[in-house]
Amino acid sequence: MKKLHVLMLCAAVLLLSVVGVQAKQVVTFSGVYASGEAAVDVQFKFKELLEERSNGEFEVRVIIGSAMGGERDHFEAASQGALELIAMGSGDVALFENQLSYNEIPFVIRDRDHWFAYWENVGAEINEEILKKYGVRTLGVMYRGPRYLTSNRPVYSLADMKGLRLRLPENQVQIRIFQGLGASPIPIAFHEVYSALQTGIAEAQENPIMSIYGYKFHEVQKYLVATKHIFSTAKFQAAESWFSTLTPDQQKLVQECMEEAVAYGNSLVMDRERELMEEIMASGMVYIEPPELDLEGIRAQALAIVGEMVEEGLFRKDLYEKVLEL
Repeated sequence: MKKLHVLMLCAAVLLLSVVGVQAKQVVTFSGVYASGEAAVDVQFKFKELLEERSNGEFEVRVIIGSAMGGERDHFEAASQGALELIAMGSGDVALFENQLSYNEIPFVIRDRDHWFAYWENVGAEINEEILKKYGVRTLGVMYRGPRYLTSNRPVYSLADMKGLRLRLPENQVQIRIFQGLGASPIPIAFHEVYSALQTGIAEAQENPIMSIYGYKFHEVQKYLVATKHIFSTAKFQAAESWFSTLTPDQQKLVQECMEEAVAYGNSLVMDRERELMEEIMASGMVYIEPPELDLEGIRAQALAIVGEMVEEGLFRKDLYEKVLEL
C-alpha cells in the first residue's frame, strides 16, 4: 500500500511537471536590426517584461541581426506562422502593398509629430489591412528618426541637387523622386556605400543619424544636410495564427508589454540621436539646415512628383490626401 502511494505521488509530480512544461510557451522574436539599434533594445525589453509579468508562462527567444533573413523573409515567416514575433521596418507595405507605403515616400511625412499622427490614423488603417490580408498583426511602431542627406558638396537648394551622384537603395519611387529633384541616383548595395563614397563613385548618400555614425559615413563626407525626407519606422508584429491562440488576458499582456517596450525604444532614439549628432559635428562635418536650406522649395517639387504618381494609380489617392491633411 505504501509502495502504491509512493508510485501515485511520483506519477502526480511527473504529471504536474509535464503540465508545467506544456504551459510554458517558448516564443521566437526575430528581427533584422543589429546590436546597438534601439529596435533591438525594444526586443530585449519586451522579453524582460513579458517573462516577468507572465510569471514565467512565456519564454521569449530573441534573435537579431537578420540571422533569420531580411524583411521579406521575416514577414513571410510571420504570415505563415513560422515566427511568432518579428521586428522590421515598413517592409510589409513596401514589399507587399507598395501602393500603401506613404511613410516611405520622400518628403510626404513633414516632421516627428506628423509621423506619430500618421501611425495613429492612416497607418493604423493600413495595419488593419495588412492583418486581414496577410495574417500579421502590428503590436507597435517605433520612431527611428529622420533620414539626412550627406554629401561632398554643399546642398542648399534644388539647383545644388543637379547632377548629384546620390546613392539610393533599389527603390523605384525614391529613385524617381530624386531624379525629379535633379540628382543622378546610383543604386549601390548598402555594404558597398562607404567604399563608393571614399572612391568618388558616389558623392552623396542618405540615412538616419544612427546609420551615418554607425557605418562611419561621416568620415568620407563633408556636409550633413537636414533634408529629413523620410522618417524611419521600426514595426513589431505578431503572427495572427499564434496571437489568436492566446487567451484574452494573454493577448492583453502581450500588447501592453510591447507598448511599454516601444515607448522605451522611442526615448532611446531621441537621446541617441542628440548624442551622435554632437559626435558627428565634432568630427568636422558642416551642418546645413533651414533657413539656409530651402527645404520648402525642395519638398514642393518632390510632392509635385508624388502627385503625378498618385494620378497614375501608383498610390491610393484617398489615403494620400488624408496623410497630407493630418
